[in-house]
Amino acid sequence: MITLYVIFQACEKIEHSEEDVFRVTFLHASDGCPGGPLVQFAKKDVDRLAQFVHTKFSEGFMDYRVISAVHLDASYHEGQSVVIKIRKLTDNEMHPCPANVIWYTGVYVLEASAD
Repeated sequence: MITLYVIFQACEKIEHSEEDVFRVTFLHASDGCPGGPLVQFAKKDVDRLAQFVHTKFSEGFMDYRVISAVHLDASYHEGQSVVIKIRKLTDNEMHPCPANVIWYTGVYVLEASAD
């Protein structure tokens, strides 16, 4: 019985414990600012994500959790799970955007892989 439990535990997806690594859902290529594909973060990651963005999250963000992933390859397909390592955009990477709304805030993707 214990062997069966260990086998099931080994089959579960490994959760990433690094502070800057997240599992996100790819939504679609960018449709505006700040210029990266849109991804959706898990509700459980919102507090940890806050240190990587320049703006405070609104109630709308808490519902949708959508962010522009600058430097993420747009070749993933809608609904695909992607593991990304991110950093905060620098001031030089932040560009004024009249269509920039709070849930389209951006993060810079350092590494990405399909999950």
